Amino acid sequence: MLGKRNDILAACLALFRVKGFRGTTVKLISVKADVSTATIYKHYANKEALFGACIESLQKTMEDGKIDNSEVIGFFEDVALADLGQIDISAFHKKGAALLMAFASGEIE
Repeated sequence: MLGKRNDILAACLALFRVKGFRGTTVKLISVKADVSTATIYKHYANKEALFGACIESLQKTMEDGKIDNSEVIGFFEDVALADLGQIDISAFHKKGAALLMAFASGEIE
């Protein structure tokens, strides 16, 4: 049972980092973890609970000294940038949109 939970969390961490919170679905997680969506819902109520479990996992891994704070911060930055890429920026001022996209692409820090 712990193996499946670990597989689910590993899939969540990878997908949230690449696709962001909004772009990650429970179905995508189930495919990446090679488990059914029913198995995921057996352990977690919803996607928010999965994200919370990821945060707890990162915190525990950091407390155990297996990763440092910068890796946790990097995870949140990646999730935020992935979500930012999904925002329809057509409503933004043209110059603001260009700056936003330059930041998201790493051209500026």
